[in-house]
Amino acid sequence: MVEIETYSRNGGERQLREKDVLEEVLEIPAIWAANAGQRNYSERSGALDELGGWETQVQVDLGPEHQDHHERLTPFLDAYHRKHRVAIEHEKKEQMRARWHLMKIQAAHEREETLDIDVAVLIFPADQDPSLRRTRRELEGPFFTKHFPIHMPVYAIEYTNE
Repeated sequence: MVEIETYSRNGGERQLREKDVLEEVLEIPAIWAANAGQRNYSERSGALDELGGWETQVQVDLGPEHQDHHERLTPFLDAYHRKHRVAIEHEKKEQMRARWHLMKIQAAHEREETLDIDVAVLIFPADQDPSLRRTRRELEGPFFTKHFPIHMPVYAIEYTNE
């Protein structure tokens, strides 16, 4: 069984509830726990698709517009739902990557020439470096409120696989 703890910023939970996708999002950590690692990508991808049409490894084009595609910043999202416009990142390695995911999704949220994103969801396994506690502190602190403001709705989930 997967146990979760959550944190909502800028109305993230409310937005997911209004889009009628919160329950699906809360099931995603169990899919990751059951299909961890790159070797289980196909199983995880299939399970996310069956859950509700979640696409995996979706590319985000952050530009610049005047460059050819191979010269642009084009990172990937771990999961994305086109209908609900929700971007998901699962991070298990380090807190700096969690920060990058927030900045990447905020930039995509602001850019009209890429995917439409209304809500960012970050998912962390509890036994790894990035944490819900640190992410909450950073989202409420000066880096993400003054220096690189995250205005979009964010929902963060930390899970344990019991």
